[in-house]
Amino acid sequence: MKFKQSVKMQMRTSPQLVLAGDLLRISGVDLERRVLQELENNPALEKVNHHSVWKEHHSESINGRSEKDWYYKYRSGYDQRKLSEFEQRLEKVAFQQPIIGQLIAQAALLVSGEDLETVTAILYMLDSNGYLQVSPEQLADHLDLDTVDIERLIPVLHELEPPGIGARDLRECLLLQCRYLEAEGINCSLAKRILEWAWDDFVTQRWERIVKKLGISREEIQSVRYFIVQNLCPHPLASMNDDTATSTVLHDPDLIVQCNKRNNKFAFSVEIPAAEVFELRLSEKFTNALKMPATVEISLTDQDRAWLQGHLERARLFIVSLQKRWETLRRIGEYVVEYQKDFLEGGASHLKPLTQAMVAQ
Repeated sequence: MKFKQSVKMQMRTSPQLVLAGDLLRISGVDLERRVLQELENNPALEKVNHHSVWKEHHSESINGRSEKDWYYKYRSGYDQRKLSEFEQRLEKVAFQQPIIGQLIAQAALLVSGEDLETVTAILYMLDSNGYLQVSPEQLADHLDLDTVDIERLIPVLHELEPPGIGARDLRECLLLQCRYLEAEGINCSLAKRILEWAWDDFVTQRWERIVKKLGISREEIQSVRYFIVQNLCPHPLASMNDDTATSTVLHDPDLIVQCNKRNNKFAFSVEIPAAEVFELRLSEKFTNALKMPATVEISLTDQDRAWLQGHLERARLFIVSLQKRWETLRRIGEYVVEYQKDFLEGGASHLKPLTQAMVAQ
């Protein structure tokens, strides 16, 4: 029998790392449920007392109010301190920028100054479907500009989303969408061939002429028809939702950027409102119980001590993981604020591209 030794590296994930990653990924709403559930299931975990609202909890719990009822009252009290009366009303308003406003905001990332003003004027000339059915000459005459400038800026509309905005007709609209899909890695070569070289025959369903002209089969033509129906939209502007009545109310923010202006200079700071709302600590009763010496009246068995220790370790792990979430959010927020400082001071035209890889690094 021969024995052989070998060295092998193996990565093991600790429970703390798993929990920290889990708490970091979930949304603010899910985090609320997770914290409330942990408070309910682990008696060694308790909320830090910051405000007088905590006292109301004790008196109301006597009258049968639950911990969950108190939590929302506590949180409401926190929000009342943070926001003015006007801001409280504003927080309850569902914000949805008008359709043209959304397109202008996109255009501001591509052009600025007089070009942005011209693009804005052109956007207001779109029809209800997003088509630009006014000729460059008519636009130039209407805006008192050169036709060359108009033709130079019309392609800016073609870069906006949803794709197809600013097309002169249905054919161009579908071609613009094909270009967008190809940038996303979707093959549109056959659809583009038909749109470019056999559009009239395609619209009038003269399939045999398309077969002879492009040298493709009837099955390929039918596949293009199915592709267009499933992936392309003939009315791009109408597809944008302008119904504010069905939009949802703004959720509570994970980060708040505060701006202070002193001596004509802006200073920005990052605040994490949930870090105070969800500040937790270990229960003193549990920690004191483990430190208490054995007496005649009170004696903890090994099983009791193991139960106390288990709940304390679980509570400590949850607190550390929650603090890791706040630390990560703060670092991300401070980096984004520093990187996009020109945007915060000067508006959308100063917004710079920022990828997740850049933030992660």
